[in-house]
Amino acid sequence: MPLQKTAVEKGNTCFIQLENLIPFPDQWAFFGTIQKVKSKNLDALYNAVIVDKENTSVFSSVTVSSPDSALPIILTNQILLPRLGLPPLLLKYLKDIFNFMNVEYLIKSQAGKSIYGTQMYFKSVEEKENTVVMPRGIIRELLEYCNDQKIAYQLYDKRVKLEPVNFTSLISLYDYQQEAVELIVKKDFGVIVAPPGAGKTLMALEIVARKQQPTLIVVHRR
Repeated sequence: MPLQKTAVEKGNTCFIQLENLIPFPDQWAFFGTIQKVKSKNLDALYNAVIVDKENTSVFSSVTVSSPDSALPIILTNQILLPRLGLPPLLLKYLKDIFNFMNVEYLIKSQAGKSIYGTQMYFKSVEEKENTVVMPRGIIRELLEYCNDQKIAYQLYDKRVKLEPVNFTSLISLYDYQQEAVELIVKKDFGVIVAPPGAGKTLMALEIVARKQQPTLIVVHRR
């Protein structure tokens, strides 16, 4: 649990100071300074990040009212589509493929147990007032579907490549690791799937060194 005594003493779960990444000396005193944030403020912040002025101006400058109009697709940290004029079959395809039924919901429902607080679907495709938002990793499937269905589109790549970071790597890879790294460094997105002990961490670190971009590493344990 957050601030659990043993975990805090080991440095596993604590609040840190932004300027030096050192834990606050009095965790509870810092915690006492935290103020509650209203949901509407978080929603406004989320919308400002996801649908910024630049993206809105792209949508407003393109008309999707006729079959011959090109569908604007914005690629940032997510995929953005305009709701206005979006082909219904495309939206149905995205929902059918990328929204997943929650098995826990089905089990509880069939067993006659309470389903309160259990969502029916895990939704990857989210509809907002003016936009449809999706994870950027499904861009290939989206473009392939548009091509197959003869849906004209215009892709706006708004991703930002930062200044290179001079990472140095002395990692020695096995042949199978080298093959995986060589394949994935040529891609913009990717997932490495390998059994325990295959060296996924080493491969990931080597990819970071070759990409030379600031990197966020998220793990489920220390």
